[in-house]
Amino acid sequence: MGFFYSLLAAATFGLTPFFSIPLMRSGLSPQSVLFYRFLTATVIMALILLPRRRLLPPCRSDIAKLAGVSLMYMLAALTFFWSFAYLPSGVAATIHFLYPVIVMLFMVFFFGERFSPSTALGVLLALGGVFLLGNASPDNRGITDTGLLLALLSALCNALYITGIFAARLRCKDGLIIPSGCCSSAP
Repeated sequence: MGFFYSLLAAATFGLTPFFSIPLMRSGLSPQSVLFYRFLTATVIMALILLPRRRLLPPCRSDIAKLAGVSLMYMLAALTFFWSFAYLPSGVAATIHFLYPVIVMLFMVFFFGERFSPSTALGVLLALGGVFLLGNASPDNRGITDTGLLLALLSALCNALYITGIFAARLRCKDGLIIPSGCCSSAP
């Protein structure tokens, strides 16, 4: 089920612009949209976890670590939302989804992971795809430096969130309490 939930999470995150951009165009700030998004997710997760009596991590010492990595997740989402004002949403999402490349680079440089030829090919393909996307329009209409910076910052914060969970060595192993099943031995 973990694989299915990961796919569902990625797909719903990819729909973020579909729901958030109309709200922001109607006058809500990105901060308000994000607040309501997190509030809705909190209510849904509480409805799932309450019957199971699992609202907090069993390891209370993990709460401070979770708060720290959650800050990175919040900054990733907020800078992603801000980037919509400066970039087409598809471009912003594509740049944001460079975060696995950043995670891989963090793991190689800071945690001793092996940099294999297939990993190098994956990095080149991801960067090549972003390059092609950025050059798809000859005049790059709608693409600004501010938007690119915000989308890259979103990717960086998300990579710090994922890498931070790995580095925090959380004792809690519950994938329902910790997003993305990220208590495993590797991100």
